[in-house]
Amino acid sequence: MKVSDMDPSNAGGDRCRDAFCSMLRPRVFKRAKVSDKAPRRGVGEHGEQGRRESDSDRRRMKISGLLGRAFARLRRSLWLSLGTDPVTKFPIRRRSDLVQLGGKGGSWSVPGQLLGPSSVVYCVGCGEDISFDLALIERFGCTVHAFDPTPRAIAYVERVAGKNAKYQFQPIGLWSERKTMRFFAPRDPQHVSHSVVNMQGTEEYFEAPVERLRDLQMSLEHSRIDLLKLDIEGAEYEVLRTLAEDSIFPRVLCVEFDEFFHPLDGEWRSRIIENVQRLRRLGYELVFTPGNANYTFVHAQ
Repeated sequence: MKVSDMDPSNAGGDRCRDAFCSMLRPRVFKRAKVSDKAPRRGVGEHGEQGRRESDSDRRRMKISGLLGRAFARLRRSLWLSLGTDPVTKFPIRRRSDLVQLGGKGGSWSVPGQLLGPSSVVYCVGCGEDISFDLALIERFGCTVHAFDPTPRAIAYVERVAGKNAKYQFQPIGLWSERKTMRFFAPRDPQHVSHSVVNMQGTEEYFEAPVERLRDLQMSLEHSRIDLLKLDIEGAEYEVLRTLAEDSIFPRVLCVEFDEFFHPLDGEWRSRIIENVQRLRRLGYELVFTPGNANYTFVHAQ
């Protein structure tokens, strides 16, 4: 198999899958003309046949979807085995000191040798899972400064870490300027993450203050940031743009590019590539990605 065949954007790489899946797609049959002499089927017979065809179509579509996801996982695994990010096709410079911290839904891999008790850590975007934040405190003994204006996140953090002196929480968001913004709700009411760029196209929102990273850092009187984690539902593009403008280069940068899950349009991949390329020009190396939205970078200081 050629490397180009594994590219999800390469039509040639999908030829085998498409050919196989075509056998599973619902087939369209032209209805034959019924002559006046031909006996007509009863209404009940037509209804039963329609139900059988509908059930068969659903089964075929389900199998086709399962095969598509299986091929996507295979391509992702193959790219990762080559030391390449499946989304951007940039190389991954994997480090030997990477440690995975956090629970299943909120884990990140970070270089353990670059963190310690005196590390300055900013975790932006808490939701209802701060297992990574708390694991940083437990493993390295550092203080974590966390930020999230979402009402459910505020209540969750107070319940889970309200008495932890090393967990410093502020109910504000991060953007490119200081202002008040609308945070739009997710489509699924069970989900907690809201978005200032309205990633899921909803109407319900709440308003909350946001800050520029530079101003936030100045208010906390920090001369550096050792680890910055951004899980901010589409606002990461705007925040990343300010790093070069303000000459702020956290040693470790963890970013979730949320368009991987909720594309705003057909150019979502290009935007992720553009932002990763900008970080590379700023001196960052990609050291880990599981092949989806999460990226860990290290700055060459």
